[in-house]
Amino acid sequence: MIDDNKSLMSKVLSSPWLFIPAIYLISGAIEAGVLQYGTTIMYKQMGYSNAFIGYLSFLQMPLVFAFLWAPYVDKWGSKRNLSVVFLFITAAITAIIGFTIKLQFFFVFASVTAYLLLAFVFSFFKIAADGYYIRILDKKRQAEFIGVKTAAIRLGIIGSVAILIRIAGQINEKNSSTTVGWFWMYMILTAVVLAGAIYNMFFLPAAAGDKPVAQTQGFALLRVCREYLRQEKAVLFIIFVLVYRFGEGLLVRMADPFFMDPIADGGLNMSISAITLVKSFAGIPCTIIGGLAGGWIIKKFGLKKTFFWLALFVTVSHLGYWYIAHVRNMAEFTFLNEVFNRDMFLAVCVESLCYGMGFSAFFYYLHALANGKDKTSIFAISSALMGLGFYLPCALSGVLQEMFGYPMLFMLSFITAIPGVILILFLPLSVEKTVEQE
Repeated sequence: MIDDNKSLMSKVLSSPWLFIPAIYLISGAIEAGVLQYGTTIMYKQMGYSNAFIGYLSFLQMPLVFAFLWAPYVDKWGSKRNLSVVFLFITAAITAIIGFTIKLQFFFVFASVTAYLLLAFVFSFFKIAADGYYIRILDKKRQAEFIGVKTAAIRLGIIGSVAILIRIAGQINEKNSSTTVGWFWMYMILTAVVLAGAIYNMFFLPAAAGDKPVAQTQGFALLRVCREYLRQEKAVLFIIFVLVYRFGEGLLVRMADPFFMDPIADGGLNMSISAITLVKSFAGIPCTIIGGLAGGWIIKKFGLKKTFFWLALFVTVSHLGYWYIAHVRNMAEFTFLNEVFNRDMFLAVCVESLCYGMGFSAFFYYLHALANGKDKTSIFAISSALMGLGFYLPCALSGVLQEMFGYPMLFMLSFITAIPGVILILFLPLSVEKTVEQE
């Protein structure tokens, strides 16, 4: 009986309903929660300009160019084992970032260098984790769990903001400081990442065919790129991946500065505590519902019938930010002793719901087109192109905001997202019939 209970417990702990969130909660927390939202809110509170905050998006360039070393990561070991190793290294670097915040001299150089190192190591982890996801689940189960994956990523993002950054803001407010809270935030994050690494080490199931990929002929990257370009309508697909997230990039990086800036500067003058509560009670439930609903819609009706409409939902949701920045309706309500802008709260709800649905379709499409021996590298190239089309507008967003103001920036985020939606009409979308070739 004891052995049966242990076997049952091991089976439960090795379920994709647990290990997929265990991987991608941390993935979301690091990639966006730390490198994106964490740096934005921290440096904004410290008084740095929106232009500087926008330029920090270049810290994600290692993620953009990860495809350059993806074929070699394929050679290093099984994707399961590599993802665990890189997660332990990630925990060590988050601790280092915390200690750079205590530096009085060379803070910017030291902290930015540590973030850049984190981005490099995390790019290795992401390649391995995505390769593991593709191998452990067949096409049908990828469609089934893409909503879980998307929701886990978004939950990791918002959870890091709603919990960790909220703690940092409260500690800073209590101590009249702009640094001590961020130090303790990174200590807590280090413990969380370590816990995730330990869980993955013991409970990630082995995937069939998860072995080092031998590169025996020629330059691996060139071979993979040739394979990538042999996809149906490859040039159109590349353009689509590059432009799909451009509008979102203009919006996302400047959303929190918009919430934090004084009213005289076009912002909403919100505290860090208020921002994190909005993300907790507006972002988390709406994103989870959207992600799961998107996965269900794709499974029920197919990608071909739904992709355009789900992408359109994401694009239209950008207009909510333009509305609150342009109309400046300051109607408020109080919740948990914090004062919120009513329209801003609603805009975050709508954007989060639409994001969850739209990205379920987008990520499923990228996964479904990753086939053949070098499927990990194929997906890494798609992820890199997607990142390039996102982080470049992120980097430009601060400069554009300082030039044109928040209303025009958010309108540009809507306009520049439209081409990606239109291109869906011309893409090959019959991926449900794709036969995987090993």
